[in-house]
Amino acid sequence: HEKFRDVEGEIRELGLKGSRALGYLLICEFDSLTSAFEWMSFHSSSHISRVTFETAMAVLRVDVERLTGLSNQSMFATMDLRGRLLVDRDSFMLCFGDRSE
Repeated sequence: HEKFRDVEGEIRELGLKGSRALGYLLICEFDSLTSAFEWMSFHSSSHISRVTFETAMAVLRVDVERLTGLSNQSMFATMDLRGRLLVDRDSFMLCFGDRSE
């Protein structure tokens, strides 16, 4: 993905780490975190499971560990603020530091 290589360069230049780096990439790809969540949740579900998250990252060809410094499992745990093994929209937004959407 040429686009992601460009975005990853921007992320390095901005010094973004962890969930901020992934959030930036998702906003670049989907124009908003809301759109990213809707895509990952198939526009009908109110949550994202770990399998769904990992599948989405594979489809997007995002190396989560290289980008964030966290494994897929650790990144998902960071998003799973309620510890339910599911990430709802509010937790997704809070994880990426976006309280405006």
